[in-house]
Amino acid sequence: RDFGGYFIINGSEKALMTQEVLASDRVLVSKQAQDKIIAEVISTRGAFKGRVRILRNLDGTLNVTFPASPRKLKLFVLLKALGLKNDKEIMDAFEGTPKEIENDALINIETLQVKTEEEALDKIGKFVAPGQVEEYRLKRAQEVIDAVLLPHIGQESKDRLAKAYYLVMMATKAIERANNLREDDDKDHYANKRLELSGK
Repeated sequence: RDFGGYFIINGSEKALMTQEVLASDRVLVSKQAQDKIIAEVISTRGAFKGRVRILRNLDGTLNVTFPASPRKLKLFVLLKALGLKNDKEIMDAFEGTPKEIENDALINIETLQVKTEEEALDKIGKFVAPGQVEEYRLKRAQEVIDAVLLPHIGQESKDRLAKAYYLVMMATKAIERANNLREDDDKDHYANKRLELSGK
């Protein structure tokens, strides 16, 4: 008896293997070398996967990277670009968290150089559309944060605030890890993995 389960390609037998990948849309926190903390999520929509990382530095400042983002982009610049318009709205997003987290949030607000949503978008726009006129830079920055930042939450302008609150949640986890209020997530644990097959 032949149970099948293989293909004949150019005269030789081929079998499909499953592939282990990290689970999509799940925030994992880990401590890296030099005591830097990373909270990351692989945000997936259809065939597109975009890894979003929040890095907490030793001095408490928070940086964020996502596909097409400027290197060393400050998280709070992105929060302003997403519609948390002033310092109070940002602090309100961290409301109800332990003092350590609020302290880190205040450190990041103090080092923030942009004042308005437009300035924050322009900071991203200067990277994604260098040398272009301001109007085009702002439009391009908005397209980037809508399309490739956390696509599993949505890809329209109405989803920006939800993305801001999701990033706040990721930052909270990173700060908790830095203050030993939570453990590292185990990337090798099968709960944090998925087995990918051949596709649709």
